[in-house]
Amino acid sequence: MRNLEETLVKILEKAMEVATQTGEFVVDKAPELLRQFYLWHLWENILTILLFPITLIIIYYLYILLSKPMDDDFSKKNDIKIKDRYMGEFVSVVFYAFSVFLLLSIVIFTLIAIYDLVFLTVAPDLYLIEYFIK
Repeated sequence: MRNLEETLVKILEKAMEVATQTGEFVVDKAPELLRQFYLWHLWENILTILLFPITLIIIYYLYILLSKPMDDDFSKKNDIKIKDRYMGEFVSVVFYAFSVFLLLSIVIFTLIAIYDLVFLTVAPDLYLIEYFIK
């Protein structure tokens, strides 16, 4: 029992020492940490705004790859016509459902990223407070 108490005391002393050193490190490096925090969130939002429209372009080219050019054989069938191209019914339903979901997601996330980017550049202190409250 005595051995356990001594071990616990040593662990607690070490934990207190590490906490003190960490606290001093944070206080010493606070301006640099804030700069890195702001920079990271700035670039995260910029990349979101840039990459989501690229995803939309990729979806459009997937449509082109999956669809077939219009000709008389396809027009006689019950395939679905989209912009002078035909797709099989199953492929078109799956593609449209996926596209609508992805388009809505992209629009929502892009608008959130734009809002965060404006918020970060206009009121960085408020952004920091709101970020840590969440």
